[in-house]
Amino acid sequence: MAPWVKDAVPFRGNKPWKCKRFENVMSTKFNTNVECATTFNSKEVINCREWVFATNEVTIVREFGIFCENQKWRLSLIGSVNNLSQLLGIPLFGVISDRFGRKSTVIISSIMSSIFGMLRGLSTSYYMFLVFEFMDSFFGCAIYSTAYVLGIELVDPKMRSWAATVVAVFYPFGAVYIGFVAWYFQNWRKILIISYAPGLLFVLYFWLIPESIRWLHMRGRYDEARDILNKISVSNKIQLPDKIMSEEKKQLIRNEEKKSSFWNPLVTVFQSKRIVFRLMNCSFSWFATALVYYGLSINSVELVGSKYLNFILINGIEAPAVVLSGFIIENMKRRRSQSVSLFLSGVSCILCEFIPTEMIACRMTLYLISKFLISISFCILFVYTAEMFPTELRQTLSGFASTIGRIGSLIAPQTILMKEVAGEYTVVLLFGVVSISAGCLSIFFPETHNKELPDTLDQAKMENKA
Repeated sequence: MAPWVKDAVPFRGNKPWKCKRFENVMSTKFNTNVECATTFNSKEVINCREWVFATNEVTIVREFGIFCENQKWRLSLIGSVNNLSQLLGIPLFGVISDRFGRKSTVIISSIMSSIFGMLRGLSTSYYMFLVFEFMDSFFGCAIYSTAYVLGIELVDPKMRSWAATVVAVFYPFGAVYIGFVAWYFQNWRKILIISYAPGLLFVLYFWLIPESIRWLHMRGRYDEARDILNKISVSNKIQLPDKIMSEEKKQLIRNEEKKSSFWNPLVTVFQSKRIVFRLMNCSFSWFATALVYYGLSINSVELVGSKYLNFILINGIEAPAVVLSGFIIENMKRRRSQSVSLFLSGVSCILCEFIPTEMIACRMTLYLISKFLISISFCILFVYTAEMFPTELRQTLSGFASTIGRIGSLIAPQTILMKEVAGEYTVVLLFGVVSISAGCLSIFFPETHNKELPDTLDQAKMENKA
């Protein structure tokens, strides 16, 4: 920092004020014989009219003029709008997926998200950007959760954990890719357009991926399900049995369809204390996991060092976490692994704040450990949630729990402002306490390891008590 800055700009603590300066009492003609301190009147503070930036980055902060302290809420609002749209979209697309199928839901939502994402890159104003942010997230929220359910419904119970791992491992790779794209281009418009354009290729998925076999069975579309199984058996070079589903199970599904519409089992959910408690507990786990997961990611750019490198590291740590979660899910009970990962993530958050600030490497290590563990928790939670609820309402109830989780991710962007009001320590301690609480409550979940997915509410009710 140039030595004259302290004479020209007021300081807040040890940092210069970005949007205020002392009034210049000299003429516009520069005089080399005058002391810098006498050039400015330190008793008169005025607003800056022009700004000089340290880098050539093209950001929405720079283009839309939201870099002053009293404008920071506009940045946080973008993250909150993103999560608010997901809060509305997830339950809606959960119902759509359960009614109209996993395949069409994931394809249409992917294409629409890509279109609005690229339009966001063409925004000419802050509010235009905000509208497209909402629409992008509204459709985009259905992609991952629906693809996840589709993936685990296509495989044998013993392979569910690995199917979940394969789906989940691409998420951190995508985030790291975004980090490198941002680092290379450093232009928000190019970043958005380049990142979203490949999503238009999802139109090809109408011919490339099958519908969920389990969902087709639950809808009574047995011929379509058998056609898909025939194709799979040919690819795997195995003989398909003559009877895929017993007549008893078919009759059970028919009876369920006759005695209830889609909404009746949804009402029945709230007539069972066991299912309601399970749903509420699962929802809190989603809230805690989303708050800590997104909170750590968002606050990573505030850490010491390159914000691009920090972002890549904090998201890259998820890849080994996802792979390890596959081994954990395969070899450990669901309940134990979920509880331990949440609890230890919270402990790591709290320990991070007891390390002196000058021990940067140690603090960063604990920060990464916490993100590593909460990523494992997220992977387990996706599988666990799908296994707790019946096929007829799996996407709807999973969507409800995930929606509550979006409240946590809705709060996460505001933690940056919270640090300025309550202090940096408060935020990380909040993450720690919430994560530990969710870990303790996870012991009340039913154990679903290597068990058949329940198809009806009655089957879900009969899952073993915690």
